[in-house]
Amino acid sequence: MVAFRTIVALDLLSTMSRLTGFFYANPGSPEKYYPVAQPDRGIKAVADRKGRTVAYPPGSGRHMVLASILHANGLDLGASSVKGVPLAGTEVAPSFASRSVDAAIVIGGQYFRIGKPPIIADGRGHNRGVNVILTRKALLDDPAKTAAIVDFVRRAVAFYNWQGANPDGWIRANYVKQEGLTFEQGKWLDDAAGHGAYYPIDAKSIQVFQQISDGLFATGALKQRIGIAPYVDGRFNTIIAWQNNADGVTPRPLEQPKATERVGQ
Repeated sequence: MVAFRTIVALDLLSTMSRLTGFFYANPGSPEKYYPVAQPDRGIKAVADRKGRTVAYPPGSGRHMVLASILHANGLDLGASSVKGVPLAGTEVAPSFASRSVDAAIVIGGQYFRIGKPPIIADGRGHNRGVNVILTRKALLDDPAKTAAIVDFVRRAVAFYNWQGANPDGWIRANYVKQEGLTFEQGKWLDDAAGHGAYYPIDAKSIQVFQQISDGLFATGALKQRIGIAPYVDGRFNTIIAWQNNADGVTPRPLEQPKATERVGQ
């Protein structure tokens, strides 16, 4: 089971028929998603969450990763299993910090702001770090707007490639300047997550999308199966390949590692 972060946040059935997309992925990464537990609540493994309260932001990547981790351990976010506490994304960490829940799934710098509690599992094996860029199909019929999209795609690919080639600069610009973390904290997060790349839309990527969609259905996050192939478009593949080649970037295989459980930092 894996996370399909961007499209899930939309009204899938009413919106996807009007959209097409291309994507960035970071296979094998926990993508800075950390299921954590209060250190004094006796939660040492995923199975220990049964009957406990767990805060999460519904409809988000964190929701999908948490649902997948629980599903892999025979649990779900139901009243008879794990007591899910759905909250706005900005309220999850404060709720955990106030000790009003037993566990939560936090992201990035939130982990340090709540005191580095024990991490119970992570996103590895449940998340490919997929980010999807979407555009309306109607815009692709407009040559001027298509040209603007081409320029945007090239710049997006170059930006992510720059991150991978300049990790210290990225840590300072993002984690330190934007999130207010120390360089060491930012480096820990950056080292854990790693860096991905933009991928072409091909048979393998469509297979990955379908696996993600099927995983969301299996965990109950989607109420019906969705075939993904009609909603992706490979017309920008040459731009992605050109920029990756110019930057000396070869995307890693879109393969998932084995899921892990761990406790602590």
